[in-house]
Amino acid sequence: MSKIGFCSRGQMNGYKVTTDELSAFAKKHGRKFIDEVIPLPGEKNQPDPEKCGAKENHGDMTNAVYWETDNGSHGWCCQECGLVLQWG
Repeated sequence: MSKIGFCSRGQMNGYKVTTDELSAFAKKHGRKFIDEVIPLPGEKNQPDPEKCGAKENHGDMTNAVYWETDNGSHGWCCQECGLVLQWG
């Protein structure tokens, strides 16, 4: 699962996640792309984008958190459900 820490590419704190973690998470949840949903930090606090709503429902991104992978992919996701709202 992701960890909260300093993200070197974005030069800010955010969710740090590996490509392997994204792949495993996407496979487990039947996602087509590995960067659709970011696994949230903590084992018990896993995202459920279906309950949080569609990307269009996230509006002004007030609940968005920066995320970054080990290979430099990055963007912003909902801190409540992990749904990726914007890619870098």
